[in-house]
This record gives sequence, C-alpha cells and structure tokens, in this order.
Amino acid sequence: MTDQSDDANAEKTSFADLLKEGRALLTLTLVIAIGSHAINIFAVRTVLPTIVADIGGAKILFWSTALFSLMAILGGMLTINLKSSIGARQSFYLAAILLVIGSGIGGFAPIFEVIIIGRGIQGFAEGILVSLAYMVLADSYKGNLMTRMIGILAIVWALAAAIGPMAAGILEHFFTWRGTFLVNFVIGLVIAVQAFFAVPDTKRLGAATKPDMRVLLPLILAITILCFIGQFTDPLPIAALLIAAAGLVFIGLRAERHSKRRMLPLRLFDPRSPVAIAYMVTLLVNVLNTANALYNVAFVQTLWNIDLTLAGYMTALPAAFWTVGSWSVSGVSTYPAQRRWIIIGIYAIWLSVALSAIALKLASLPLFLLSLTLLGLGLGWQNIFIEKIAVQFVRGRERDRAAAMLPPMDNAASAFGAALAGLVALNIALINPDAPNGLFTADGVQSSAPLMSVLFFVLHTPMLGLPHILPKTPPRKIT
Repeated sequence: MTDQSDDANAEKTSFADLLKEGRALLTLTLVIAIGSHAINIFAVRTVLPTIVADIGGAKILFWSTALFSLMAILGGMLTINLKSSIGARQSFYLAAILLVIGSGIGGFAPIFEVIIIGRGIQGFAEGILVSLAYMVLADSYKGNLMTRMIGILAIVWALAAAIGPMAAGILEHFFTWRGTFLVNFVIGLVIAVQAFFAVPDTKRLGAATKPDMRVLLPLILAITILCFIGQFTDPLPIAALLIAAAGLVFIGLRAERHSKRRMLPLRLFDPRSPVAIAYMVTLLVNVLNTANALYNVAFVQTLWNIDLTLAGYMTALPAAFWTVGSWSVSGVSTYPAQRRWIIIGIYAIWLSVALSAIALKLASLPLFLLSLTLLGLGLGWQNIFIEKIAVQFVRGRERDRAAAMLPPMDNAASAFGAALAGLVALNIALINPDAPNGLFTADGVQSSAPLMSVLFFVLHTPMLGLPHILPKTPPRKIT
C-alpha cells in the first residue's frame, strides 16, 4: 500500500516541486553550473573573431575550442574520483576556483596562445562542473523529480543560445572582449557560495573506480595529436600525426580489452551493434558540425557586415532549432518511427551543409539562415533518438558505460572537429591574417568558404547509410 502511494505521489510531481523541501537553492546551483557552461560556449564563440582582430591568432583559433574540449574530457572523467575523495561541495569549490583562474588567464591574455591556456583550464573546470551537476542531480532528485530537473537543464541549454550572444555583445561593448572571460569571476563566486549553502557535504559511499590510465592516457594523447593537424599544410607531418594517433588508439583499445576496469561499451566496434552505430553517428555528426560551425560568426560578420551580437544570435540558430526539433518529435514512442526520424535528421543535416555552401557562394544571408535552421532541426530530430539507442539496448554495467562515455565522446568530437576546420581553412587559403579583422576578407569568404562546406558535405555523405544499418525492429539488450 505504501509503495503504491509513493508511486502515486511520484506521478504528481511538478516543476514547482523542484523548489520545495529545501531544493530551491540546489536547483538554482545546478542551473547556474550547467547554464554558465552553456553560455560560455556561445559567448566565447561569438567574441573569437573580435579577439583575433585585437591580438591575432587566426591560424590557431581552433585551439581555443579544441583544448577546451580536451580538458573537459579529462575533467569530466576524473570527477567521480574527485567527488569520492573530497566530497561534492569541495569539488564545486575546486571547479569554481579553476574556472576563475582559467578565466583570469584568458581575460588578461596579451596573445592568443595565452587565451588557449586559459580556455584549457576553463574546460577542465567546466568538465568537472557539468559532471558534478549530473552526479548531484542523480543523488538528490529521485523518480519524476529527476525527469523534471533534466527537462529544466535542457531548457537552460536552449536559453543559453539566446543569452550567450547577447551577453557577449553587452560585455564586449562595455568591457571589450575581455569581459566575456572576466565575468566568470562573479559566476565562480556565485557557484562557490551556492555550493556552500545548497550542496550536501557528503562523499560517495564506497571506493571509487579509478579510470585505467593505460586506456585513458593513450586515447587522450591520440585526440591531442589529432588536434595538431589543424596547424599544418604539408601532407608529411599530417600523415605522421595520423599514424601516431592511430597507434595510440590501438594501444588504448588493446589495453581496454584486457582491463579489469573497462571504460568503453561492449561491441563498440561491432558494425552489427546498434550501440556501435549510434556512437558512430554521434561522433561523425559532432565532428563535422563543429568543423562546419567554427568560423560561422566570422563568416557572418565579414560577408554581411553584421555586428557582433546579431552575428552571435544568427549562428546560435542551430542550438535554438535543435530544441524545437527535439520537442517536435518527443512524443514519438515506437522504435520504427524513431528510426525514421533518425534517418530524416541525418538527411536534414546533410542538406543543410549543401545549403550553406550555396549561401556563402551567393552571399545570400536568408539562405544561410535557412541552412542553420535546417541544421538545428536535423540535429534535434536525430539526436534525441540516436543517443537513446546508445543506452537503451544495453543493460547493467554496459548501460552505465554507454551513458558515461557519451559526454567524453561529444567533447572528443568537438576537439577534432575544430582541428579539422583549422586544417581545411589553412589548406584552402581561407585565413588571411592581413585582413581587417585578422581572419578573412569578404572576397575570401565568398570564394573559399563554400569549398570548405562542399568538403564537409562530401564527408557527411557516407554517414547517410549508417542509420539504415540500424535494425528495423528493436534489438535485444546486451548485458
């Protein structure tokens, strides 16, 4: 009788319950932790062209995203041990301190190389913050409250797409681009104060399972090496880096096979496994989406002479319509229908890249905005289901591994995608450090940027076949 009553009460939970029973401040803390991460992504992306125009760094711009993503992987994967060692509250303190340090380094940077260092520390801090937020969420919000809180955090990401560019524009106007970094002094302080009052000072029970460094270190080194390809035009060093990265991946995966502390899902490289297909789609989409979007703010500013804030809003359209796309199909409940939406989403992404190439060549702003809208819808239509497949058809420890590896996979893809964009931009002579903005000229964007989009369109094409490999009926679960 009690169980039934509890279930009934659980069904009646509402968003207002997130603010009851002493949860209000904790809810706000998690919202700020995730929100600051999301807003930072959009804000820094918006001001990057302004930074380059001020202190240079066009040829290494991609490293600001690549190193941030790399360090976020490391921070996220070490968080479980950090929380087990010093507790959630102290972990929030540490992340807030690192966020302030990284932001200070970036905010006072005299050259772009220092910006990159600051972004790396920021990435490590925010990797901890995001992982902590979801760990505390799992500990403190049970049943339908957890579902409600996850829904709130999804809304936070959508709002960040609007707030980020606006915040960047306001801060840049009053404090120059450095304000985009230095505002994190306030955010870090707020997170620390809220953690003091809201986050339980408890450690996770039991000993933490430490990541196997024989697996983790080679894989992170491989991703780091891949990022360096963005700095070369000579095929020989590029080939050498690719070979070195492949060797490290082989070493890491070989160690994974024999490890007692496995990190990767079973059958991750089995082409018949829906988990493997889901991971491959997620990886390719994120790599190519990051690569195609890295210079969008600068393209819009340069080609159509649009101010910083408006350019930031325009290039945030994919994030906004990602949410729209996800909501529009959230009621689809059958596996065959979900599979169809994955296919539709992948094709929409593919077509959006072709549209962007045409738009840049014709210098058509409406067509470019249409391409960004279609991209966002495609991402929303497929992502909500492809990530579900990555974890739905596995169980037990395999489900934990599949779910835990999705954020690091996203960050790894973002890091490599940024490097890929840098590589292509250098090799098609898109970047012109002598341009007024230190990046591109309008003629250069109109002549060379479409080539970049065409290349990414071609690279997207093999991905079209992957969703068709997914079983047409729900596959059995893997233990």
